[in-house]
Amino acid sequence: MTTPARAGAAPAFIAALAAVAIASCATVGPSGATSLYRRIARSAVIVEAEHSTGSGTVIASEPGVLLVLTAHHVVAAGPKALRIVLADPSLSPDANAPAVIVAVDADHDLALLLAETSISRPPLPIARHEPALYEPLYSVAAPLGLGGTASPALLSSKAIRHGESDLWEITGFTFFGSSGGTLANAQGELVAVPIRVASMGTFPVPDVGFCVPLPAIRQFLARTVPELDL
Repeated sequence: MTTPARAGAAPAFIAALAAVAIASCATVGPSGATSLYRRIARSAVIVEAEHSTGSGTVIASEPGVLLVLTAHHVVAAGPKALRIVLADPSLSPDANAPAVIVAVDADHDLALLLAETSISRPPLPIARHEPALYEPLYSVAAPLGLGGTASPALLSSKAIRHGESDLWEITGFTFFGSSGGTLANAQGELVAVPIRVASMGTFPVPDVGFCVPLPAIRQFLARTVPELDL
């Protein structure tokens, strides 16, 4: 999505990011934010396809199996060479596991992956209620393949039209590789999935991103994983 260039755009975005960081800490406190990011990061993974790299969130797990939510466009081009990477400082080297696509919602750019691995990961719960406009959110993703990248965000709009559906706009770091990542609320619940970065002409604007909203996520999971506790 293209946004118009304007004078002073870079300083404005820097100021916006500073405001996001301040709001984030004010919501849960610095020590609380650290604990929250660590909890979210345990459920975040890197998704690698044949021609792309993105992010994902573990939403269900059983011994030997992880169910991962990601963006459909991340895996659509290379469904036969998928794997998830568990980026974690405690793992040396980072563990990876083959994955297969088990369900997709191309209209909302969502996909579910099933990965077999002996490494357990706690699933991130799905929020039951939408965040309020301008509510601080907490992002963990893998921009440029850098797993575990954490950043604060704000929900700036719930009415960005994209095709036949609406996206949410966030103010916060989003870049190539963030697609499919985790956006959580202060309770550590998944509320949105990043899928696009804004741009000015051909230049990406990493401080503005667009996400699949919670209602679309819940509808997709209710239809494809009815046994999941939503």
